[in-house]
Amino acid sequence: AERIRIGEHCMIGHHDCLQAGKKWGTITIGDYCQLGPNDQLFAYNHAYDDITKPCISQGYYDGSIVLEDEVTLGGNVVILANVTVGKGAIVTAGAVVNNNVPPYAIVAGVFAKVVGFRFSPEEVEEYQKSVPEEKRIDLEQYKKAYQKYFINRMSEIKKML
Repeated sequence: AERIRIGEHCMIGHHDCLQAGKKWGTITIGDYCQLGPNDQLFAYNHAYDDITKPCISQGYYDGSIVLEDEVTLGGNVVILANVTVGKGAIVTAGAVVNNNVPPYAIVAGVFAKVVGFRFSPEEVEEYQKSVPEEKRIDLEQYKKAYQKYFINRMSEIKKML
């Protein structure tokens, strides 16, 4: 439990599994996060590089998991090692997250992909004026993630036409 930190005002769902790494991996859950039932956070992965040994004999690779403030996980979500879920993001039920999630993004699927954003960059910029500086997100990075999502979405729509 020394490698698991849970922030203030969090809700952990029924039957959730939080497993820090085998040696040094950590799980950090920010303030005001909510986890649905049966969520699984694994801050390690099985080693599999040595062809001369079965996987079960090769040990583990530790990593870290960070859920920034105000993250919401639906039920039956799996978060794998070396993932940061950005502030205010929503991970929909049943998603498997193996890559970082931008702030305020909505992700879904196996493996999880961005399916939308909760707020426009203008709304985030206005909101951040009322937030202490240490709690603010990198607005330029947010704008890039937001724009990348919509460029990719437009490409998908054009393919359907």
